[in-house]
Amino acid sequence: MRYRSLKPTPIQYTNVGRRMSRIIFTLLFLFGFLNVLYAVKPTQSSGNLKHAVPSSNIYRFPGLVGPDSVSTLPPLIPASWRTYSQGSESRLEILLTDTASSWLGLVFGLHTIGVPFSITTDYKTAFRHHVVMLYPAPTSQTINANEAYELREFVAYGGTLIGINVQSGALSDLFGFSETADASRLNELHYSNSVNWTKDLQDDREHVALLGNPKRQRESLAAVSYSSPTEAPIATYENASAAIIQSHLSYGSTFAFGFDLGYYLLWAYDGRLEELGRNYVNQYEPVADVLLMLIRQIYQTGNHTAVTIGTVPGNKLLSVIFTHDIDYSKSVFNSMDYAKYEKSQGIRATYFMQTKYIRDWNDIEFFDPPNIDGLRRLDSMGTEIASHTVSHSRSMQDFPIGTGAEQYPSYIPFVKEQYKTYNGSIFGELRVSKFLLEHFLANQVVSFRPGHLSNPMQLPEALTACGYRYSSSITANSCLTHLPYQLAYSRLSSAVTPIFEFPITFEDEALPKMGDRLQDAITVANKIARYGGSVVILIHPDILDHKLAFEKGFVEAFKSKAWFGSISDFGGWWATRNDLSVEVLDNKTSRYVLQINAQHPIEDLPVKLPDNATIEPVDLVRLNATLSGNTLLFKSIKDSISVNYVVAEPKR
Repeated sequence: MRYRSLKPTPIQYTNVGRRMSRIIFTLLFLFGFLNVLYAVKPTQSSGNLKHAVPSSNIYRFPGLVGPDSVSTLPPLIPASWRTYSQGSESRLEILLTDTASSWLGLVFGLHTIGVPFSITTDYKTAFRHHVVMLYPAPTSQTINANEAYELREFVAYGGTLIGINVQSGALSDLFGFSETADASRLNELHYSNSVNWTKDLQDDREHVALLGNPKRQRESLAAVSYSSPTEAPIATYENASAAIIQSHLSYGSTFAFGFDLGYYLLWAYDGRLEELGRNYVNQYEPVADVLLMLIRQIYQTGNHTAVTIGTVPGNKLLSVIFTHDIDYSKSVFNSMDYAKYEKSQGIRATYFMQTKYIRDWNDIEFFDPPNIDGLRRLDSMGTEIASHTVSHSRSMQDFPIGTGAEQYPSYIPFVKEQYKTYNGSIFGELRVSKFLLEHFLANQVVSFRPGHLSNPMQLPEALTACGYRYSSSITANSCLTHLPYQLAYSRLSSAVTPIFEFPITFEDEALPKMGDRLQDAITVANKIARYGGSVVILIHPDILDHKLAFEKGFVEAFKSKAWFGSISDFGGWWATRNDLSVEVLDNKTSRYVLQINAQHPIEDLPVKLPDNATIEPVDLVRLNATLSGNTLLFKSIKDSISVNYVVAEPKR
């Protein structure tokens, strides 16, 4: 806080005047000293402030105390590329040239888009694969002559090489350009309308992606542009210089991305690029998805036996998850109408319940016996009950982590005003809400959403410590994707957590009112359905009216082509899918063996085969599978399966 300087008026120095002047100067000195003390006093983050709350503001369940266990953050163990080093030669291979790079973003992205991959630091191992991603591309100073020769031989014999952040030098001619120029101050990526790789892009937001924010240059993305590309660029920057290029040499192909794809994906998933979203919520923002679809397309083209994993259970076009945030005293009973409708449609939704037992600025205390009875009725209708914190504080993102020993009823977070909360901690919000819901419902709580999507950086590891598995804590427009993804420790680049994020596509608080936005939402969802994305819908059941009408209209529009389920339903399927091992074994003829190993049973798994693959009908019966086009749908995989298929060899 800044203060104006206080300047005393002149005083006549009589004896009385001298005494008065001393008093005045002393008072001014003390006043200034106190101001300095106040100015330099350390500020306390919201939640760390202590405040006594009157007992009359707290609802207590007699004799109930818990949880008894102590939550401890998992150790921060840096991710190792060796974890991803196994797999057959059919996988996309990441040839890692710098183990300190942002390769974890590629891991998360490739898992999400369903491309089987492995990682190596050995050139000879990499070149046994059909498609190799050089990450990051070596410079003239870090690549030796033998390695450069091997790269050229790999492409000459039919390999596909993807270079990330390729610089000018020893490999310029291999990737088909002459020089590079700094492009870190450029902010837009424009996909071409005239190349095959982008012919399926239909929307303006698919054709133009944001890489940076011209208003905030302090975190510019390291990028280069390519001069004199030998073929038409796949994408350019806003100044028409080449950003993503292609080059076809004899039998092989190369592709060069002028920016660090791993870094970009990682920061998008961590919510650190939310300023690049052209809207906060309720709109289409597929920046990360388009980049990953391009990589998948390059992989499928470069490997004629390539198999990829679908993104929607049952090979439907779209995943739809209805979620309801119960953070108002009347919402539990309003929720009954939503749940009855959902049950009539065979839909299981997720209800995020605030366990509010403290009266504060937000609302009265409403986690009490009448609302708990209502919650049990919701539970009996087959809904998923999940945590929506204790305090529903806008400033949870600034809460300290806490002790891990927080318990009901001694944990008393108190919302004093809109952006000030006393006595709060991340552990307290997670532990106590989970304990109360599990105590009264006798069901395990595995999904979490913070109030107002106030999303702490330490949330992923705190969720892990408290036994959660799934988060829905950010909007799709903020993380630039309409697909789920895995979360990094502290939303940084060094370690992995087992938590998966399910970003929110539509919510009910923006204007115009939700019921008036139904057709716009259907339009956006149809765009997401074109590539098998997911739509998470957030509806507060504070009223019925236009919100329930929106839900009914949306179900009617997509009931024949979308999969519907809860966060935990989709989360369990997605996490199991993430751990699948998918291999294609080559018997040196046109016959191949697809092997899928599942660590846990999975149902309704779609697997995309090459376009010209054929499977014997008897094998489909044996596997309890169906084939639609080139997509093989497995009704159930308990541990492992093997499928024989035939692919015509590509013409050279």
